[in-house]
Amino acid sequence: MAFHVPDVHKTAFKRLVLLDPKLRRSIINSIQHTEPKFKVDSIAKEIIAKIGLPLEEVRSHVLVILSLFRTKKTGKLSSDEFSKLVVEAAKTILAGENPGFTLEWQSLEEDIKTIVELQSSLGTTLKAEELCAEFDKYFIDCRILTDVRPVFLEDRSAPPSAIIINHTLKICFITKDIEESIYIAMQSNGIEELMKELKNAITKENSIKKAIATSGIKILSDEDSA
Repeated sequence: MAFHVPDVHKTAFKRLVLLDPKLRRSIINSIQHTEPKFKVDSIAKEIIAKIGLPLEEVRSHVLVILSLFRTKKTGKLSSDEFSKLVVEAAKTILAGENPGFTLEWQSLEEDIKTIVELQSSLGTTLKAEELCAEFDKYFIDCRILTDVRPVFLEDRSAPPSAIIINHTLKICFITKDIEESIYIAMQSNGIEELMKELKNAITKENSIKKAIATSGIKILSDEDSA
């Protein structure tokens, strides 16, 4: 059995492997001591101050670490077995490009074992993302467009006999990794009904938060991603 690194991910994988061991361990330790987040990207944003690298570079390393964690999670190998396979894959890739290349392979193996056991931070965050992905559509943004529609009688040159104030709710959402929008027309009673339901949702959420405030359970929210 061998660990295969797809060509599209090889560059990012090599970056993590070739990282200074102390810096790589610092990234792993920072992730280990980070509370679970609503999205993996939020972990990168939180640890960036501790690492001192550009956000895009930290994000790249976090995504590779997540990929290693997810791959181990879906298989049946032990942490020791999996980490050895990853190191062998790294040796094959790097030796193929530079024969005779050597590295602190034992240090890398230990780091991989630590990565695949990051259950509290990565495990919880990954599961939260998976739960969100189960929905066919996921809200991104919205806005309401308001316009006035004049009502003309047969004599179009005469002033309008009435006007209609119309509101159009634009909802942007993600479905199957594609951003789409839907437009829904409504009038003032629709706006009031929407506001009522939104207030009810906030009230219910606050009640749930209050009920579990003393339980020690972490509440994950997309506010983490702001």
